Amino acid sequence: LEFAGQLPRLESTLALNYASSLHFGRAWAMAEHLVDLKPGALLIYFDSDVTIRPDSWRRGVADRLLSHFRGKPLPHVFIADTWVGTDCMNSGFVAVRNTEVGQLFLQLWKEKLWWSSSWDQAALAETVLELAGIESSKRTSGYASYDHTCMRFLLPYQKLYMFPKYCDCYTAKLERLLGPYRRRLSHIIGFV
Repeated sequence: LEFAGQLPRLESTLALNYASSLHFGRAWAMAEHLVDLKPGALLIYFDSDVTIRPDSWRRGVADRLLSHFRGKPLPHVFIADTWVGTDCMNSGFVAVRNTEVGQLFLQLWKEKLWWSSSWDQAALAETVLELAGIESSKRTSGYASYDHTCMRFLLPYQKLYMFPKYCDCYTAKLERLLGPYRRRLSHIIGFV
């Protein structure tokens, strides 16, 4: 409290995150539970406000999710795909398989949660771009990769938080790396 009076002087350089601290725990909780599963098993996290399709209750959420990838290599991570003009990431639904890549994904996401200008959805989006860039670089022999250019929009600029610009950048980079909305091609990330 003794330094609280200095905050107005720093107003142009600070960004505050008002999100519930419970949002930050999901990556740690997932990582903790993932290692208890059999190799390759699927861990699904979704917020209480996520709508489950009625036919999933009969078949099961996991079966419904995996049915999108029958006959194809199974991705290591599953996230909701988003379109231009919306928030680029929704951490309210994330599914991860117990694989080395799945564990790496959670590790990278947790590391980004410590960034002062981030929150769980920005950290998750940047992790998705990182893995998409690695996969794309390997597939194109280094021609297409992610150079972290979107990160600059995670920092406040002239007292404004630039998340909408970050989402525009995220969407453009993801399309360049993996293809357009609903037609993204990835062996690592399943967009649903």
